[in-house]
Amino acid sequence: MRPRAGLVCKLSSWHGRQAFVLENDLMRLITLTGGGHIAEFRFREGSGPSTLNPLWIPPWKTIEPLIATDDIDRGRSVAGG
Repeated sequence: MRPRAGLVCKLSSWHGRQAFVLENDLMRLITLTGGGHIAEFRFREGSGPSTLNPLWIPPWKTIEPLIATDDIDRGRSVAGG
C-alpha cells in the first residue's frame, strides 16, 4: 500500500449550506457546520472502492438550524407556508 497524502480540512458549501470538507487522496467527508451532520462520505476517484455516497440526500432544500430557530422565535413559518 502506498503512503497517503495528509488530511486537508477546508471551509466549503454543500447544497447551499456552510460545510467543512475533510479529504485526502483516499476519501472525502463533508460535515455541515449547522448541526454538525455528516452530509457526504465517499472514496475518491481512482482509490479503488466505489465512489458512491451511501448517505441519503433529501430532494428539498434544507436550512441552517439557527435560521430556523430565529424564524420560529419571530413567529415565521420555516416550511415555506
